[in-house]
Amino acid sequence: MGRLDGGGKRLTQFVKRSAPHVLFLEGHRRASLALLGRFGRQDRRPPHVLIFRPVDPIDEAWGRVEADWGDEDAHRRFVGVCVALDRLPEAGKRYREVRENDPSRREDAARQIDTLISLATQQLQDTRVKPPQIEHKRTLTWAAFSIMLVLMGMGVWLSMRW
Repeated sequence: MGRLDGGGKRLTQFVKRSAPHVLFLEGHRRASLALLGRFGRQDRRPPHVLIFRPVDPIDEAWGRVEADWGDEDAHRRFVGVCVALDRLPEAGKRYREVRENDPSRREDAARQIDTLISLATQQLQDTRVKPPQIEHKRTLTWAAFSIMLVLMGMGVWLSMRW
């Protein structure tokens, strides 16, 4: 395996492609190499890599809702994030916990649950597949019937001539 630290730029690109969870110091070659260690050398200690866990967007949006419960836009954004990530049941679970545990916010949570139920129903109706309806066009039927009559008439005429 060749060395991957040529100029620091190739190393940066390699790390971004192979390990997107690594917090990488850009633009500073020595710090980057000290952080990751040189590849292919046995005398160095293992590289010190900073790993972070990404924040769940639903947790982040719910935190904003909790911080400002009266803001309707925060609720709307939270529900929008849940719909976009196709995790609407999780939104219902969180609002249900608020409805059951906090009497001061019970009515707002119940209203939000009703909104979630209507959204879920709408999503189900949007995904419903209607059975195909077979409709024969009358013009095609009449054209086929007319051709059949002409062919039968020709057959009768030919049989009478013989």
